[in-house]
Amino acid sequence: MFINDICIIQCFYGTNVLQIEAAKDALSIMLKLEPTPQDWVFVEAQKNKNDFQFEYLKKNGIKYIKKYIKDENEYLFLKEQLWNIGVQNTKCNYLCFIDSD
Repeated sequence: MFINDICIIQCFYGTNVLQIEAAKDALSIMLKLEPTPQDWVFVEAQKNKNDFQFEYLKKNGIKYIKKYIKDENEYLFLKEQLWNIGVQNTKCNYLCFIDSD
């Protein structure tokens, strides 16, 4: 069962181990919730390909978007910009922006 016309949009940036674990813990709880949203977009931004941590979310039906950040653009990719990328990847009319951790 899912909630019609609503999308959860989340993003993550960084390599801090505690933040990664907190986000994974929160996501594991959210994945068990019922009902689920019609759409769910998770945008992860990292500088290096080995730093991405959340691609496994695709297995759970979440639209996972991977963004590479160049050194000179590091401070341009704030949460709101990543959320905007999420908005561009859903057709739902109602949006719910949540911190990933």
